[in-house]
Amino acid sequence: MASLLVNSLRSYLDPSLLEALDSNDSTKQQAEEYLDSLLANDELFSTDQFTAATAAASKSRPVTLVEEIAELDQTLRQIDVKLAKTATENRELIVELSRDLTTVSSQLDFRLKNETSSILASLRDIGSDTSILSKSIAKTSTATGLNFGAAACSSVLLKIDSVLDVLELPTLCRLCIMQGNYHEALEVAMSVKMHAIKFPKLATFKALEQKIDVELRVMVRGLVKLLNTNLKQSNILKIFQILNRPDLIAIASQTPENGAQLSPELRERALKIIYLNSRFKFITTEISTLKPLLKLKKLTYLKRFIEVYREHLFNSLSIYHAIFRTTKLESDVDKDHFLVLSYVKSLVKLLLSEIRQHLPQSSTDENDFDFRSQRDGVILQLIYLCKSLDKYSLDFESAVVQELCCSEPILITEVDWSRNISKVKKFRS
Repeated sequence: MASLLVNSLRSYLDPSLLEALDSNDSTKQQAEEYLDSLLANDELFSTDQFTAATAAASKSRPVTLVEEIAELDQTLRQIDVKLAKTATENRELIVELSRDLTTVSSQLDFRLKNETSSILASLRDIGSDTSILSKSIAKTSTATGLNFGAAACSSVLLKIDSVLDVLELPTLCRLCIMQGNYHEALEVAMSVKMHAIKFPKLATFKALEQKIDVELRVMVRGLVKLLNTNLKQSNILKIFQILNRPDLIAIASQTPENGAQLSPELRERALKIIYLNSRFKFITTEISTLKPLLKLKKLTYLKRFIEVYREHLFNSLSIYHAIFRTTKLESDVDKDHFLVLSYVKSLVKLLLSEIRQHLPQSSTDENDFDFRSQRDGVILQLIYLCKSLDKYSLDFESAVVQELCCSEPILITEVDWSRNISKVKKFRS
């Protein structure tokens, strides 16, 4: 058997070994004896499955190759079973993690695209600003010579960080306005204007000043819109401290060329008109919210109407006198009084129009006493409103009496008016 196996393996031998095997009978005999010993080893060629029963027997004999393969195969199957069990127990967690990873990946892609586009836009803006700066430097170098131009360019390159900081001042101003830091925005604007005055021949600072004016124009319009809302007195005073800055009104009206010639008197008059106009819009907006009361009861609507006038009209006049101190010049006092009187007359017309439209002269209800008491309540509210405005030398009462008690059709008789005035005097005494 061994000789047959040697002959079958001859084709796989090296030529030198094959020659030695053919020439030397002792080598051939040793090879046949080695193959006989291998064929006699039953454990080496055993194909039985390795079990725990054979573990004890394996301690007393060497482990065969088949046994090692069986052990490794069994260990691999056990690991696969454990992995499958772990995946089954944590299936929901694995699915959620997969979803979260997909969401995070999509968000990162989206943010990366946005950040990349914003960075590219910023670089383009900086490139445009630096091109303006390079043009101005080129003009300067042409006028003073190439040597001086090269020195200027090298100086700009050495201080490029400072140059970029200056070019970003309009963006900084816009950020301050968006966050409500109006005083800081004005400081940035003042810094740019000082640079424009210091370097009048540089087109860069002129371009920066124009961008700053655009941002300030947006700020002023936002503050004026804010005045149309229900603000506290302290907030209104802060807004007018900002609006009272020089040239700010001229910038907001898009006439910067006339801003330098705008006198303090004209600027103060413009601020007064802005304030009165904004308070007029606010009061009319508050009144419009009372319209649903007409569906319930007209007298209740009129009472609330007059209460809004008493609260906000008096408050607006007190804030007006707190902001704008009256001057000693008689002409200025007359102009100021004319503005306030025009403001009050506009509101009086709205009030009298609503009273004429909704105040009934007689009651259709059987309970006439209740109607008279409610009607007297409206008249009392109107009288209190007139008395509250006497502090500011405004003859509000005469206009109301002339319209409601003397003009046809008469809504309030002189007797009713006098009776309610006597009630007011009685309450105050």
